[in-house]
Amino acid sequence: MYSVSERVFETRCLSSLSKVFADEELLDESFSKASALREETYSFQVAFRSNQLIKRIRVSVHAGELGDVLVRKVGLVPSELPCYHDHDNDILRTMPGLYPDPLYPIDDNSGVVAFPNQWRAIWVTIKISREQPAGSYPVEVLFNAEFGELLGQEIFTLEVIGACLPEQKLIHTEWFYADCLATWYDVKVFSEEHWKWIETYVENAANHGINMILTPIFTPALETEIGHERPTVQLIDVKKEGDQYSFDFHKLDRWIELCQCKGIHYFEFAHLFTQWGAKHAPKIIAEENGESKQIFGWDTDALGTDYRNFLAQFLPALTHYLENHQLQSNVYFHISDEPDKMDLDHYKTVSQFVRSFILDYPVIDALSDYEFYQIGTVTNPVPSNDHINYFLEQQVKDLWTYYCCGQYKGVSNRFFQYAFHAKQNYRDTVIQV
Repeated sequence: MYSVSERVFETRCLSSLSKVFADEELLDESFSKASALREETYSFQVAFRSNQLIKRIRVSVHAGELGDVLVRKVGLVPSELPCYHDHDNDILRTMPGLYPDPLYPIDDNSGVVAFPNQWRAIWVTIKISREQPAGSYPVEVLFNAEFGELLGQEIFTLEVIGACLPEQKLIHTEWFYADCLATWYDVKVFSEEHWKWIETYVENAANHGINMILTPIFTPALETEIGHERPTVQLIDVKKEGDQYSFDFHKLDRWIELCQCKGIHYFEFAHLFTQWGAKHAPKIIAEENGESKQIFGWDTDALGTDYRNFLAQFLPALTHYLENHQLQSNVYFHISDEPDKMDLDHYKTVSQFVRSFILDYPVIDALSDYEFYQIGTVTNPVPSNDHINYFLEQQVKDLWTYYCCGQYKGVSNRFFQYAFHAKQNYRDTVIQV
């Protein structure tokens, strides 16, 4: 702690699991030593607070021979609904307010700001190379005022263990929406600008342990209100002549090559039927009589003759493509996301139809009722982690799990009001089954 002319500036090293709120006292103890393997990425935080407003603070990190170091500031986001009314007690807070979550780059000119009596944090990420010698390395973090005055200093010691991080065995996917990138960056779908952003985000995903990616062979029929649609993002070009179809896989070629180059090993194809019951076809665009138009969507009966005829031609073409590209062991199919038990008979019918063409390719679908798996409609069920116990009791092989906003009580999730602890990170864990 440094005091100059009644100015007080405090710093504290923290685990990456700590949450630094601007409007409350920092209770987490100092955390200034850890270990990591070669080829691992390790992160920690340094919290800081001043009793006065200080702008343009320069943050510098000196890691000596440790290698690739990135420093960012932890931003705050407003939350009006941080938790539901019937939450459990294992959370940090319930009130709406500002929550630490995004990581922002630090501008060289503006630096960071110390707001009066508010704890804030910077985030230090260290990528350890394969060749890094084993040993303990000091990582010095300095906070300097605009004209060079030292405000604060922390030293974090990272021990590099002389072994490489093993290759990840867990298959990890978090749905990747290419249409959202086009919308956010206001670029034409599959333009060169769009492909640039896809590449950037795929690389970032792979760097954070994602090795399977949602692949929009057709526009994903997900998170879409009935009767509405997502922006069209379709990797398979379709041409329709009467009741015959032909397919162009060039965009899929580019997608797979890009993803593989960035470290993605597995591909989950977007769902062949709409969400919550498989009642309709996804949106599919085709060229017919020289005109590009929608041929299937919410008005298409999933079991109608037209869509069944389409799938009967498309699925053999797709599996032939996969065989030619030796992707048989790297692909997973979807039928429909989270069907309800009342949809069981219908789901079984559409699943059997699809399986008659894809044969032994695995099907993964998020579902919470064991009967879907029991009768053989899905090879790899993906129950939510608050419904997984019965699947575990039945010793389901190759079991997957997931969580989203519905899994908030007594189970793991990543809600930013959950309690994370450096020594007991029980709500921010990889679930092993």
